[in-house]
Amino acid sequence: RQWGIGSASTLAVVEIQGNTVRPYHAGDSMILVCGGRGKVKLQTVPHSPVGFALEAGILDEDEAMHHKDRHLVSNVIGMPEMRIEIGSTLKFKPRDTLLLASDGLFDNLHIDEIVDYIRKGPLLKSVGGLIDEAKTRMIKRQAGLPSKPDDLTVLAYRPSGR
Repeated sequence: RQWGIGSASTLAVVEIQGNTVRPYHAGDSMILVCGGRGKVKLQTVPHSPVGFALEAGILDEDEAMHHKDRHLVSNVIGMPEMRIEIGSTLKFKPRDTLLLASDGLFDNLHIDEIVDYIRKGPLLKSVGGLIDEAKTRMIKRQAGLPSKPDDLTVLAYRPSGR
């Protein structure tokens, strides 16, 4: 096996100043902000043909999740035409949760499932459950649920820390 052939790096960074956040990203790692009641306030678009088709309404989330070309990424670190997308600032409220994660999370759980995990309860416990579920799906296929072995990196923040 040759390492590095066909692999690439992506970027997900958030600038936090006071009660505002600003996302920066390149590739298919994503940034998500949800409120305590589960409303998605920010969700970056993966830089991929499937991500753009989902954003444009050409594919729905389930079609995108199971699309044969989901793994193709059109903007990665180091490519000559790479660009870092800079998002608008967003007011961050005390019960909001910020999540930055690699595609290993978003390829194995639907957005509403992710939000259900992270929107309430102690943050470490919520994120732990989220990671456990993603790892389980990577290892064991279950009918009707996404399953794609991949790297899994997750970072979460809540202003209250709870």
